Amino acid sequence: MIALTSEQLAVVSSRTPLFVKAFPGSGKTTVAAARFTQSRFEPSGDRRAVVGASFTRSATRELAARVRRNAGSLALRYPNRIETLDTLMRDILTSLLRSGELVWPGGMRELDVVDSWAHIRKLAWTPQEPRMTLEGQVLGSRLYRQARPGSYPAIDDFRAAVSSGICSHAEVRQALNLAIASEHIQERIRERFARTVKELIVDEIFDGNELDIAVLRLAIEGGTRLVTIGDPWQALYAFRGARPADISDFLSSFTTTPLTESFRFESEPQRELADALRSGRSVSVLVDDAFEADVVLAPEWKQLWKVPLALPLALGSFKGSVGEAMATVLLNSIVNVSVGSEATFIGEALRTLRSDRERITSAEGEMLRIAAALRTTNRSAMPQIWDLLRSTLQPLVDIELPMRRATSRLEPIRSALEHRGRRVPGMTIHQAKGREWNSVLVVLDEQAVSALEEGLTGQTERERRLYVALTRARRATRAAVI
Repeated sequence: MIALTSEQLAVVSSRTPLFVKAFPGSGKTTVAAARFTQSRFEPSGDRRAVVGASFTRSATRELAARVRRNAGSLALRYPNRIETLDTLMRDILTSLLRSGELVWPGGMRELDVVDSWAHIRKLAWTPQEPRMTLEGQVLGSRLYRQARPGSYPAIDDFRAAVSSGICSHAEVRQALNLAIASEHIQERIRERFARTVKELIVDEIFDGNELDIAVLRLAIEGGTRLVTIGDPWQALYAFRGARPADISDFLSSFTTTPLTESFRFESEPQRELADALRSGRSVSVLVDDAFEADVVLAPEWKQLWKVPLALPLALGSFKGSVGEAMATVLLNSIVNVSVGSEATFIGEALRTLRSDRERITSAEGEMLRIAAALRTTNRSAMPQIWDLLRSTLQPLVDIELPMRRATSRLEPIRSALEHRGRRVPGMTIHQAKGREWNSVLVVLDEQAVSALEEGLTGQTERERRLYVALTRARRATRAAVI
């Protein structure tokens, strides 16, 4: 077993419903892995599973790797596992379908769940969103008009896919959210936890929404030990329905154990910055566009494309178009060679193009030649560059690439390639959550500068994004104001 501080040992040894309030860099992954291992091998004779859960795959991969490093692969022998909260919700819904408690469209009892409809069907920009419905035990669907348009599939495409058992995690959550209003369904979920899960360890608890709270409450009522880890100052997922205030209310009866000792900050200025942010004191971050940072962080992708040092890992939030996917493949080769990373949405791009990494990698040399041509071209020659990209990709994909030239997709890449100096990854603050680097350059606008001067309260997501971004560095943080 690894050495733990007294605060961390208190987390591992507690047997009550527990909330671990983890400050940045306080070793929450270390604690979660130690707690998982301790509970997995405790000599209680209870053969039910220990389950670790978080909201992102990257977080679950990191936790699983830490458990294996500490205790070996035996610690993760089924049914013990580490998975996303979305996977947990899918498994609960599947169990209700298999038992006949709920009826899925088409009578499907097994679901093929993907991350986004961009992987399934062509999307349109429309306010008409298809959503799941429930009448009695039978699930269906209908169109709902949203206040703002979004990227949604046509209702006929939606129904055809759902009736064949294909959906996204959003539909799983919609269905479960409707069903959980029934006392009968609640009792079935309690019984499932009572039979199958001894302990549930949930990381980043403040990213949870109303459905997450309801399911976790049923887990406790079913006799599952619940350990939650998180920090209200680092709640960033309001767009997913995260409700930090409701999470705080839910946790009010839990034993709270803080992890206050940070192992991240290696310089006094960085420690002072973190303390000042959390205490609400006025903060002024040194502006230095030429700072030799390891990464550039910004609230949005479009801001990253304005910073010469940054090589953004995405053109923007992936919407699912073929032109966007083609440009993402080109960007992936560039960031792989330039900063040793991969494009954030390369998986989504390959699914849109119906290709795979092996085929695309075989053309990386040609992709880099296209990038070199793009760097030296002018806008008038962009159609020729696009035609070259299309002809290179066509033999590697399983769809017919359209003739229409989406040259606007290449423009930010061309502009970025004009910078001949050192490049580092550019990513959104959401991507950076839970990670750390020696030095970080944070993109700020005038509103962010004003908020820092007034002092943060942690009550808005804008302020929490600032807090997360400015506490990623071990040694130094600088700002680029745009």
